[in-house]
Amino acid sequence: MVKIPKQEPRTAILDIETSKTIFGAYPGNKPLYLGHKDILQDWFIICAAWKWVGLKPIYTVSLLDDMAAYKKDHTDDLHVVKTLHSLLSKADAIVGHNVDRFDWGKILERIIYYGLEPIQKPKMLDTLKMAKQAHFSYNNLDYLCKRLGTSAQKRTNGGNAMWLDIVSGQSPERIEECVEYCTGDI
Repeated sequence: MVKIPKQEPRTAILDIETSKTIFGAYPGNKPLYLGHKDILQDWFIICAAWKWVGLKPIYTVSLLDDMAAYKKDHTDDLHVVKTLHSLLSKADAIVGHNVDRFDWGKILERIIYYGLEPIQKPKMLDTLKMAKQAHFSYNNLDYLCKRLGTSAQKRTNGGNAMWLDIVSGQSPERIEECVEYCTGDI
């Protein structure tokens, strides 16, 4: 169950982390065209973190919150998607970096995939769009945090290896690391 603030408007700062899509391709030295028939394992939502503006706690949800589903299928993100569905159904506005172009679309795709009740798109306050309008030298979250004097974006210990370990389903510890990374973006 998603806790919501009493005050209105209800604005949440949100971030999600998604897995990579695994493709199968023939070896070669030319650029490859990979189509939908080449997908071996499609992407899924690993975790999400959010905070209600005006309240202190940061909340998270991850694949590990439904361990039975995770053990059966490490790509089963239904619990994560249902939690996000509940959150977005109660939010008047969402703040996030690239939230309008990336996070919202990914969440919406999973809502449709699972046949959940359609939801209205809350107002989106996208910090990436704001940064582009202000003409910062770079628009990534790490640079913006440093430039504006806030804590820098947390780096993952494993880099690309973390994401590959997650898609393999062999490393729940990497999901915990991913949750920590996602929380840092809030």
